[in-house]
Amino acid sequence: MAERTRNLVLVYEPARMDFADFKQIRARIHSRAPDIEVFVISNAAPATSEARRAAERPLLVVSPTRLRQYRPERGRIYAGKRLPKEGEMARLAERGVPVPRTALLTPDATFEPGEWGPYVLVKPTARGSQSTGAGVQAMRTERLRHIAPEDYPPGHPGRKGPMLVQQFIDTGPCPRHYRIMTLFGEPLVAYYSELVDERPPLDAPDAVLESACVATNGGRRRRVFFKDDDILAMARRAYEAVPEIPLQGCDILRDARTGALYVIEINAGGNTWHFSSPMGARAREEFGSADPMVGQFGAFDVAARVLIDRTRREAE
Repeated sequence: MAERTRNLVLVYEPARMDFADFKQIRARIHSRAPDIEVFVISNAAPATSEARRAAERPLLVVSPTRLRQYRPERGRIYAGKRLPKEGEMARLAERGVPVPRTALLTPDATFEPGEWGPYVLVKPTARGSQSTGAGVQAMRTERLRHIAPEDYPPGHPGRKGPMLVQQFIDTGPCPRHYRIMTLFGEPLVAYYSELVDERPPLDAPDAVLESACVATNGGRRRRVFFKDDDILAMARRAYEAVPEIPLQGCDILRDARTGALYVIEINAGGNTWHFSSPMGARAREEFGSADPMVGQFGAFDVAARVLIDRTRREAE
């Protein structure tokens, strides 16, 4: 048996992902890379003895979420972290990734239809609000105005944080977005979410348009696996723009008229391990279980391959 020369720590968040998933990935790595020893360590209650053993060799640490209780003694670290939405969009744009025009809705901000197009989306930034579709509103650009937090209705996320304005990308009568979970840029699973009910036509009266459900995570939806090389390549480009975030849940829109692709989110915080996350429960139910999601691209085999390569190149 080959001597172990490098260590890999996979950090899991017990409230967001299942230890069993990482145990399967560990087994695949051990069977293919006898030079690497893998430790699966809880981010909530790390075992001190395992942490010490992991530090005995050159080490790579990979955590989908930010590190909390586990503090590595050495090694290269890749960990998720929450990114401010406007900063994330700016970072992607700076690296040449197409994103919708985006800005905070501040009292002195101006939004001209000639620059932003005839329609915009207004979205919340308050923590915990972005995964439900609450507060997302489509409207004519000319009607956009800043609203003071205290003037939003009770329970509206605009009372808890600034609202974000985004160029409206028309994905069709039933709004759709594509979700690609990637690990170091390699797709693990890819499916689109599409609202079951059509949104109003864009020439609908303002009151109708502004009260409509336009967020794909805000109403009844269907999820469908897909494999589109252009969309998968765009998710890889998004990873390359923010390479310090190992696990990304990349959300992409396709313009129904032009076919152009736009990245709207990479979900850098790591709450996207939907093979076992609480937030992924509905997706697993719709697909029958986690098995079809894992099996689409052979997610755990892909993860093992990527992690073996990274560990051999970057453990320190």
